[in-house]
Amino acid sequence: MADNLPLQDLAFPLAVVLGYILLVTIIAARRGLRRHESSIFVSYLVLAVGWFLCLTQNRLPVTWPAVPWERLGTYVLIGLSVAFWDFTRAFLQKSFLPIGGWLSAIGAIAVLIALDTGTIVIPPLSLTIGAFTFTAEMLTTRLLGASAAVVYTGIAVVSALVEYARRPSPLHRNRIKYWLLGTAALVAGLAMVWTRQEMLENAGISTHWLGAALLTYVVVHPRLPDIATGVRRVLSYLFAALIPVTIAVGLSLGLVYLLGWSLLFPLQFSQDLVFGMAIAGVIVFVLYQPLSALTRRVVNRLLFGRGYGAQQVVREYSQALSRIMSLEELTATAMKIIDGALGIQRGTLLVVEEKTETQWRLQVIEGLNVPANQPALILEDNSPLSDWLVHQGVPLHQYTIDVDPQFEALSATDREAWRRLDMEVFFPVKRSGALIGLLALGLRRSGRPYTGPDLELLATLADQTAVALENASLFDRVQRRAEQLALLNEIGRVITSSLDLEPAVDLIAERIESAFKAAAGFIFLLGEPQNELVLQSAFGPEAPAVDSFRVQVGQGLVGWVAAEGKPVLVSDLPGDSRYAPAVEGALAKSAKSALCVPVIARSKTIGVILVVDPAQTNLGPMELNLLDSIASFASIAIENARQVAAREAQWRRQVEELQIEIDEIKRAQQVEEITDSDYFRQLQAEARKLRRGRTVGKEEGMFDRLQRELKKLSKVEGITPADAMDLPEPLRMVMNKIMRKGSMTLSELATELRLKTTEARRLGQMLVEKGFLSSTRRKTDGEIVYRTHFAKSRKSGRGMPLDIWEKLDR
Repeated sequence: MADNLPLQDLAFPLAVVLGYILLVTIIAARRGLRRHESSIFVSYLVLAVGWFLCLTQNRLPVTWPAVPWERLGTYVLIGLSVAFWDFTRAFLQKSFLPIGGWLSAIGAIAVLIALDTGTIVIPPLSLTIGAFTFTAEMLTTRLLGASAAVVYTGIAVVSALVEYARRPSPLHRNRIKYWLLGTAALVAGLAMVWTRQEMLENAGISTHWLGAALLTYVVVHPRLPDIATGVRRVLSYLFAALIPVTIAVGLSLGLVYLLGWSLLFPLQFSQDLVFGMAIAGVIVFVLYQPLSALTRRVVNRLLFGRGYGAQQVVREYSQALSRIMSLEELTATAMKIIDGALGIQRGTLLVVEEKTETQWRLQVIEGLNVPANQPALILEDNSPLSDWLVHQGVPLHQYTIDVDPQFEALSATDREAWRRLDMEVFFPVKRSGALIGLLALGLRRSGRPYTGPDLELLATLADQTAVALENASLFDRVQRRAEQLALLNEIGRVITSSLDLEPAVDLIAERIESAFKAAAGFIFLLGEPQNELVLQSAFGPEAPAVDSFRVQVGQGLVGWVAAEGKPVLVSDLPGDSRYAPAVEGALAKSAKSALCVPVIARSKTIGVILVVDPAQTNLGPMELNLLDSIASFASIAIENARQVAAREAQWRRQVEELQIEIDEIKRAQQVEEITDSDYFRQLQAEARKLRRGRTVGKEEGMFDRLQRELKKLSKVEGITPADAMDLPEPLRMVMNKIMRKGSMTLSELATELRLKTTEARRLGQMLVEKGFLSSTRRKTDGEIVYRTHFAKSRKSGRGMPLDIWEKLDR
């Protein structure tokens, strides 16, 4: 069949295929086909070649007439349209999946298949336009293909324009301009081929290939020349060349004309062409250079804005920064000079706060339109960012981070952290080959990108910043260390002054909260049993209201620190292997980073302090050292409070034991006073008579009654308010509360006295055994109720003093 195809008809399809194979090869070699953007664009190129071969006249359709090239071309056009829309989505870095677009394309192809198989039958209609007659099937086929091309291409163009308006970065906008130019060439080429006129087919395919080549260049090269700057530069050269020549020629012609009509020169020199050209040449030679320089300055001012003297800016910058020792003042001065020269919207300095073996921690200084207390940035070693800024030491645009394939390995968290700064370009600041900071600048107020001379000037200023930044950083670290020492001194003085556990824990929480203002914190103490941590305090702006929260030793990050006795800094708390949703997840759902240190006393862990922050970079090694130092003071305060509490408990037990002995002696004295009375002796005489009596049954009942009365008199029951003052302090506090209210439940008593339920029950039972209280259990909820058992009669002389309540409160 190939013999039937003329050689000139075979050459063009072959050239088309080879041209697009060249583009595919370039993409595969430079970018690879694993990225969605490049792979889907290659798919688009393959489909475009197929569509051209299906529709071009006198070529494949003549060679294989049995193949339905018209219908096959429509199938390919639908897939071509969806592929272009999908490529645009990937080009604009949209994260949503294009499932809906592909499903609608599959639906359109299914309709065409239904038409081909006869599942859907179209009435036999025809439409004649000029010399062309279109059947209903042809109209349906072309309508589906054209609709797909228009809809998907329109969506792609609208998406690009929306992204252009949304992104203020001139580099991103420049990339979208290249896409628009390439898309315009693609659409124009497809439209010319769609006309089915042989004269326009070759021009359409060529135009389409040029557009595809431009988009291939954009896909392969992320760093693109600025179109607007190029246009302005061409216009500047044209104006600088044409305007001086035009002015010089005009002046020469005017001079020749005036000389020709002057009375001093009777001859008509204006008619002498050679003389006029000579005068024009002299004037052009004399005036071109100054006119060209003047024109260039005016045109550059109009096209590129106000200029600056690079040497003057560098000299002023060096002199202004030479004696500054404050990071904030250094940043403000640097941004003021740079803003005066280039006109920037925002800018600041990023200072290396700490350097470890694996990362640099960058502190964001308050600068031009950059507020204070910004989250720090973490620059990981062996990352694309550190390779670019530290090892290569060249400026880095945020656009490069967003687009360049070298930064594909950068995590989404790191990418978002750098993008949140809203900066346009970063310049490394080095001292003796080591990175000490970054000069970060935002967009220019003119909306134009930083040119080559701008970048050279800013790189020079970054080098000039190194000495001043190193001195200011050293001074800042010394000052911050002094502030931390003063804080630790205050914490040690205040915390160790408290000898009660609960106030000591409250003071520890208060000082940690003042040191970590944006964080939430939790203090755990090892309770009973010894394998369980009990939450004692929760503080901070986002600390949840938790009660009776317990953590097993070894459970979660808190339990791990309690078991290992080691302080821990976690930059990604949810991603840490020790993270437990039931512990850290329940305490701080939005936490990103955490500090967790043990509270150690006498080489044993007695508690854990956890501090969490919603930002991933606010907590670092310096904050970990500070919290660990606070924990050391806290261990002293907690241990002192516990020792004091233990001594008080021992003293109370001794007092209680002594009081029991005193009560026994008092009771014996009271019984002796009763038995020595005349009434008691009379009762004893009656009892003896009854025992000698003959009526045993009745008299035994009388005897029993008398015995009970004697026992009742012998046993002193109840208490008076005056007797409550003689009780030990814990028992006196219990009687004070119950005597005031008449009755109290066990839970109310424990709450009022801030005691554990077991301790409150023990004290209450002691008073019940003494006969000072009575206890009953409520039927509704089983709660124990204590009531005061006042004595009905007591020894005279024990009336209630007027200041009884004041004395009880003591």
